[in-house]
Amino acid sequence: MSQYTDLKKIKELLDDGVLSKAEYEEQKEIILNRDYEAEAPRHSGSSKPSANGDAPSGGYLALGLFFPLIGLILFLVWINEYPKRAKSAGKGALIGTIIYIVLCIIVPIIIVNAAVSSVYNNYWY
Repeated sequence: MSQYTDLKKIKELLDDGVLSKAEYEEQKEIILNRDYEAEAPRHSGSSKPSANGDAPSGGYLALGLFFPLIGLILFLVWINEYPKRAKSAGKGALIGTIIYIVLCIIVPIIIVNAAVSSVYNNYWY
């Protein structure tokens, strides 16, 4: 919560008659002296497992990368129970699919280009 919302709540309690003026001033002083920055949750950036054993996994990312259909299935199965693992498998599946599509476009172009250039570049002098 923010300082503003806490002050607003106690002001509403004062207006409703739940708090006396002295109680309001006391609570206001507590709120104004509270360190909201220290209470704010911070993302540590670590990949430590949560209480249910969920953590991002490079193994599932690699599995999804090399076998995108399996990565997609794992993503859909785990999305609610293990969201971090599911995200890893889903990322792998997405990246693997993109690489597959790019290779399906580029490789035939390279092969056709090589075949055409070999036919037209055979000069016999």
